[in-house]
Amino acid sequence: MNPVNWMKKKPLTPAEELDANSSENVKLTSTLQKQGLLPANANLNETCETFKDLGDCVATLHAGRNLGLDFNCLKSKVTGVQVGGEASSCTSTTDGKPMSLNKAIHALEPGADAKAEANLATKQSRDDLAEGLS
Repeated sequence: MNPVNWMKKKPLTPAEELDANSSENVKLTSTLQKQGLLPANANLNETCETFKDLGDCVATLHAGRNLGLDFNCLKSKVTGVQVGGEASSCTSTTDGKPMSLNKAIHALEPGADAKAEANLATKQSRDDLAEGLS
């Protein structure tokens, strides 16, 4: 057992990251609402609860809006966790296995340049996080 490995911190979940600083949570939520990514009454903690990473959640929000895809379907594919009763409206399920944003986009919108769209959404997410959590 390497003691250096004991020192590594486990990555924070989106909820832990947002709870760590409530003013940053409010700022990021406001930024996402102004962009039309979140409804006015949405709770970012609840929206991102099944994601392992806050950046992945925000990127998925961007990809959904950019392509006009249902966020819950995209979220279900990226996290592998079926969201509510949305299974019937999604084109396919993941059988509980998460997939990359790129693959999720391709599954829901085969004609889109999934790699370019995933990269764009990831860049938009990084920009939002830099602004909202700075």
